[in-house]
Amino acid sequence: MKRRHAVLFGATGLIGSLVLRRLLALNVYESITLIGRRHPEITDLRVEAITCSLDELAAVRLPHAIDDVFCCLGTTLKRAGSREAFYRVDHDFCVAAAAFAKNYAAEHFLMVSSVNADLKGISFYSQVKGQTEADVLAEGVSRVTLMQPSLLEGERDEIRFGEEIGQTLMSVIKPFVSWTQAQWLSIPAASVADAMVASALGVDAQSVASGQTVRRLRYKEIVELAKSIRGEA
Repeated sequence: MKRRHAVLFGATGLIGSLVLRRLLALNVYESITLIGRRHPEITDLRVEAITCSLDELAAVRLPHAIDDVFCCLGTTLKRAGSREAFYRVDHDFCVAAAAFAKNYAAEHFLMVSSVNADLKGISFYSQVKGQTEADVLAEGVSRVTLMQPSLLEGERDEIRFGEEIGQTLMSVIKPFVSWTQAQWLSIPAASVADAMVASALGVDAQSVASGQTVRRLRYKEIVELAKSIRGEA
């Protein structure tokens, strides 16, 4: 198999940290470049960390081509402090990452979005996610995978009371409805991360015709892809 080069945005976040862990567990990537203001402590020689604000992304130069770009950027309105600051992270930085991928002729751009992404959604959050998806696609990367999970299960480095309440309620409901594989079911962040890497490595490979190939993956597809890379039935 061809040795690949990956770029990861958001390596200190819940899903990003798990994507990095999965990438390092595989003997597939020759290099993994982390780009952002903060980085996890990693001593693996395959990992290079570039520290910069994503406002400065256009000035970043890499000495090699890129195969896969993983975008795991995201925040909350509370943490961002304002709608403008939230939009900057969840829209502007994600679109900048897609532009970076296009500039380096990356084969595949993979981004964490939301099951609620909708330009005409009733909430500001949904509208931003929908706008971000549209603008990311407009950058023209040849292959784009948009992960659209609902509520994420996993340990965060911050307390999110709304999500904690949602997770508590879902833990009661999910055992009775998980068989439906409905798109609104909560899902482990590790499954989203594993599915992203599986998609990048072509476990779900589709023939790529001329033009852009776009996939939106929700609960059922994410679970199946995560199992495939773990070797589970």
